[in-house]
Amino acid sequence: MLNYRYNLKELLSALESAGELDFFVTDIFRFNLVCEENFGVRELLFDEHIARESKSEYFNQVFAGMLGNNFREFMRQLIENNDLPFYDLISRKFIELLGREKNSVFAEVLTAVDLTPEQQGLIQKELERLEDKKVYLHNIVSRNVLGGLVIKCGEKMLDLSLQSGLEQLKAALAV
Repeated sequence: MLNYRYNLKELLSALESAGELDFFVTDIFRFNLVCEENFGVRELLFDEHIARESKSEYFNQVFAGMLGNNFREFMRQLIENNDLPFYDLISRKFIELLGREKNSVFAEVLTAVDLTPEQQGLIQKELERLEDKKVYLHNIVSRNVLGGLVIKCGEKMLDLSLQSGLEQLKAALAV
């Protein structure tokens, strides 16, 4: 059983040994995106006044089939131990640890549709050139992206979305 509670390095090693590391990281990003895009999900899951059983049932309903077994087990432990308020800190520390251990950075590419493997490869190669380190790239389809893409890489964000372009055009025409 994966246990985040005592040692994130152990969690990292267990995921890596099982060949599940990339899936787990993708699930972190996917969970964060669902919480960001759907009002009420985060509020309900993180409300200290709601019973653990209700949170667990809600989590299972909302994320059924969307997240891998390891991440679901990780979240089950957080819920069971009343540690959900620490989710952001734990997940951020996990990503930081992975970045240090693997000399890497994680990039989310938000798009309206799935990128092809070739498109992902081109973006990953360019980000690795710019960052001068290994880049783990995760494409996430977001309903907030109408076209184009938004790249979040570490603390940096590059917005190449259609909406951003239209806003820039609107601002230029208003002058």
